[in-house]
Amino acid sequence: MTQADSCFYNPEKRDYERGTPSDASAAMLAELQPSLLALSVNDFHAGSAVVIDDQEHAATDMHVALIGRQLQVRTPSGRMLDARIEKLDVIKDLAILKVPGLNESGARPARLDLNVVSREQEKAFAVGAPWAAAGRPVCVSEGSIQGVKSSADGMRSQTSPDWPFTLFDFSVDLHFGKDAERFVSQNKQALIGRAREWDSMPRIVSDAVATNGVSGGALATQYGVEGIVQMGSPKAGSRSAPIREFLDLAEKPSRFTFQYDVATRRLQSVQPVNPLDSTAAAEARLAEIILSRNQGVVDASASEEESGSR
Repeated sequence: MTQADSCFYNPEKRDYERGTPSDASAAMLAELQPSLLALSVNDFHAGSAVVIDDQEHAATDMHVALIGRQLQVRTPSGRMLDARIEKLDVIKDLAILKVPGLNESGARPARLDLNVVSREQEKAFAVGAPWAAAGRPVCVSEGSIQGVKSSADGMRSQTSPDWPFTLFDFSVDLHFGKDAERFVSQNKQALIGRAREWDSMPRIVSDAVATNGVSGGALATQYGVEGIVQMGSPKAGSRSAPIREFLDLAEKPSRFTFQYDVATRRLQSVQPVNPLDSTAAAEARLAEIILSRNQGVVDASASEEESGSR
């Protein structure tokens, strides 16, 4: 691996720089680079995704995938391919993309171990493409696991799609922008997980029953939805038609209450306003609404009636 095609995080400079990382980081980068895709949304670079199987699927962050409707990935060989969202998990902040032509591009799935058990102080690496515009290298950041907080029971719950991997929550000392969403343990087995800080996270609990966008609850709902659907938009305050439709649904009675993390721009919980509805149903319905609005395939009035009946 040459200095031209790699970069690493320099903790002294608190930034990424081109060059040769440590031997361990370089080995991890070489292992995973064929599985990493640069993700573009609406023609601007948004982040990265990782190939997860041989069925042309890749995993990325939900909040990144929902920035806009036109998704493309750049493969390690330089090919640009169209992608579409196939599954969402609103709480885990995960999206599965379908990328037709991915198998022929030379990209290969990352090795996923469903039974991996990581330990505190185990070395971990965040690998991705924060600079992934044309000619920019894939980067690696090295750190250690400070604590495994919880697992998601293999993501096989009523609230989640049937993910082909296990997701864990970690406290990880890694420097990869604000997140380390695609990181791996030192045994070179790819681990899809969420690394985040567990302390001092400001939250807004928004009351989705509020109407007309004038109360604090409705305003918080607006921030939450725009944070999910439009994070990274050049016009952060603008509201496209799909967002207006979703807000119309969210701000009516008998919908959901959101707990939204302002620091990470993520939903922390979704609760049904109707106590007879289950949390699982609320999360699943919210994912369905967001996905349908993003893809523009569900009539707003029909969705509204269906949501109100739950």
